[in-house]
Amino acid sequence: MFISNLGELRANIAALISSLFLTIIPALLPRTIAGIPEKESAGFFFLFISLYFFISAWKGGKLRNRLLLGLFAGITTAMMALIWGGWQYISLTISIALFISLVLGKCKKEEIYITLVWLLPSWLIMSIFSTRYSWENLLTSTTTLIALVMPILILINLFISNSRFSKYFEIGFLKKLPRPIISIAIVVVLAGILGSIVFGISFLPDKLGDITKPLIQPITDRLGVTVAENRQPYFNEWENSFGPRVRGIALFFWLFMIGSIFLYFGMIKIFEKKERIILTSGYALFLLAMVFSRYKSDSIL
Repeated sequence: MFISNLGELRANIAALISSLFLTIIPALLPRTIAGIPEKESAGFFFLFISLYFFISAWKGGKLRNRLLLGLFAGITTAMMALIWGGWQYISLTISIALFISLVLGKCKKEEIYITLVWLLPSWLIMSIFSTRYSWENLLTSTTTLIALVMPILILINLFISNSRFSKYFEIGFLKKLPRPIISIAIVVVLAGILGSIVFGISFLPDKLGDITKPLIQPITDRLGVTVAENRQPYFNEWENSFGPRVRGIALFFWLFMIGSIFLYFGMIKIFEKKERIILTSGYALFLLAMVFSRYKSDSIL
């Protein structure tokens, strides 16, 4: 991921250090040692290799090779889905990355092909080998529907920007709006209308609820709140798993926090210094607010 920005040597050093942390971090170690019948070890393998194939396809080269890598990403995504429900991390991560790329004007027609070659074969394999992933479930689930909407969104954006109809969006207040914003508005309206016709009037409110509810009240059902690993922990409970602790400070945890902010600052280097400071301050505030909003049971946080 970082070889184009850091160079081969520094990128390899970063990869080795991050792999070392992942190997020895206390929160993950009990899930991957011999004799433990957990599926996370296989799940993590397919998670990382799927993202590797997709990023490799995204970085460029001959279209044939990019499509082949996209297909490999689809196959490995399906393998993770057949092993572990955490495969949704792949779908959401790629969808959000596609969305950001679209807003920044980085998506072309080749990206549509790569996304479809990744998405459709993965759904096909999942639906064949598991009754859990029927086409109806895949088309109505928020986490999978977002991935399907993205190539449609990219296509509409290209149509608005490059076709002879683009002149109709150069009038009035529309000419002041970026093309991706117009495309997003069109897709939201069309998806709301089509979804309401096919699945009922509650389609759009349900999908909005699927997005907002986990941010407010993640787990409410009886199974979720009574199974220990599904219970949402307080900060002072899980922070202890990210040692070693030196003078009461969990080094892994604060390394993650500082590293995440530093990585964000480096990611937006195309902006002016003042803008980078403002944006990074906003990101740091978001990260701190999210992490410390559930501090401990007797705290105001």
